[in-house]
Amino acid sequence: MFDVPADTTWLWVGLVLVSATMLGVTLSLPTAPPDAERAASTIDSVAATDYPGSATIDLQAEAVKIDSERISLRGAGGRAHADIQYGPVTPVPPNSRLERVLDGQSPASVFDGSIAFAGAAERATGRPASWRENSETLRVRQVTYGEVNRVLVGA
Repeated sequence: MFDVPADTTWLWVGLVLVSATMLGVTLSLPTAPPDAERAASTIDSVAATDYPGSATIDLQAEAVKIDSERISLRGAGGRAHADIQYGPVTPVPPNSRLERVLDGQSPASVFDGSIAFAGAAERATGRPASWRENSETLRVRQVTYGEVNRVLVGA
């Protein structure tokens, strides 16, 4: 006798308003920053071995900054930084010969010798780090060319 009928309009309107409010609260909660530790661990796993190898991971970040001993990620939840334990690594500039090697080409087919490869890697390591926008994938490759051994990192 005192039950509320489920087909009343005001009951459904109230349910919609409560649902919309809960959805708004959920969407307005801050998100966590990107996982820089996972990226640094991936770099370390390739750098720690004595053999040439490579790895690729999705960053889930809006921008990345790669230094010879640190990686930083920026996303909707803020910034995150992590140290690279097995550094220094070589941050690969976009559209460079080092990027071609990072992508899988042999260093012998890209450079005129191991000294040229080492010089390009040293110049890349000495550059100041800058943010790279829209970098969705982190690529890591350990390369040995003659007596030169480098860990190339790019996004």
